[in-house]
Amino acid sequence: MSLPAYKKTQETLSQAGQKTSAAFTTMSSAISRKLGDMRWWAPKAMRAMAIPPPPLRRTHLSEQLHCHRLTLQRRC
Repeated sequence: MSLPAYKKTQETLSQAGQKTSAAFTTMSSAISRKLGDMRWWAPKAMRAMAIPPPPLRRTHLSEQLHCHRLTLQRRC
């Protein structure tokens, strides 16, 4: 590719990247505003119907940490 064609391609891609970045920024701001509106204006009854998070499960690692903490407490 010749140098002028390379420069033109580079400029075009740079401009496209800037426009894409601006579009994502605008879109994320709009989504954030909409979610904020929904959170603040949703009726209490709808918020009360929200699904609670699942209960925490003990993994092998968390079980080891729990046992280690108990062992340390017994020593003290």
